[in-house]
Amino acid sequence: MAPSHGTDPPRRPGGMPPDGEDKDPTMHIHRPKPVHSLAEFASEIAVIAVGILIALAGEQLLEALHWRHVVEVSRAAIRIETQANLEMAADRVMTAPCLKARISALDAKLRRPGPWIADPLPDAGDARFAALPSAYVPTYAFYVDGHWKTAVSNGALTHMSEAERNSDVYNDQAVQGLIAYAAEEETQAAGLQPLAQDQSLSPADRLAFERVLARLDALNVNQVVYARKYLEGNRRAGLSPDPRRLASAYAGLRAKLGACVTPLGSTEDALPKGLSAVEMAR
Repeated sequence: MAPSHGTDPPRRPGGMPPDGEDKDPTMHIHRPKPVHSLAEFASEIAVIAVGILIALAGEQLLEALHWRHVVEVSRAAIRIETQANLEMAADRVMTAPCLKARISALDAKLRRPGPWIADPLPDAGDARFAALPSAYVPTYAFYVDGHWKTAVSNGALTHMSEAERNSDVYNDQAVQGLIAYAAEEETQAAGLQPLAQDQSLSPADRLAFERVLARLDALNVNQVVYARKYLEGNRRAGLSPDPRRLASAYAGLRAKLGACVTPLGSTEDALPKGLSAVEMAR
């Protein structure tokens, strides 16, 4: 049997190190210290409570930062969307006299006896697409509300201030009204297409066309009223169409439709004094 040199520690059966010797520095198990007093127990509880509070505060901070980012992105997108809709509303106000004049001219001609002589618009703006001539073409309107719907669905709207939320609600109500009126106007305008061609009209036919004209007249008025209120409500909230784009739109409409196009002018009388987009939504 080989003699021991006295340098190696005694080994336990199976090659395990003796009790008390470190097995693996990375495998330490910290055993809980026994609590010897009420003060030590309270200290342990306080440490645990503080740790939980810090974790909760951190989570709330991350949540707040997340919603702050979502709201900022939604706010910027809605503002761009509103600008586009304000330009559409301004176009409607500027071209409304042209539509009113066209309705009056068709009405006067329908009241005259004799065969109907075709009365197409010389430039309806759809020559590249339309197969038939048109007797009445409303102002082009493409109001948008996609960013608003996103803000509602992703919860951004609920994290905005009450004033901002009310203003956005008012804007959406106005835009939805304008969208509905524009859709009906397109449908009604299609009913006047026969007046762009020679016709033999009976009294019943003339009366039917008069009804369509009456409805188009009402839709024109309604859209102007809604558009002016929409413009004024946003102006009081600090948002108006870009003056340069407004001037460019006016010049383009004037070149296309003629002197019947009028400048936008003031919309202050569209809402009672002191009323803004926020109050309109309440």
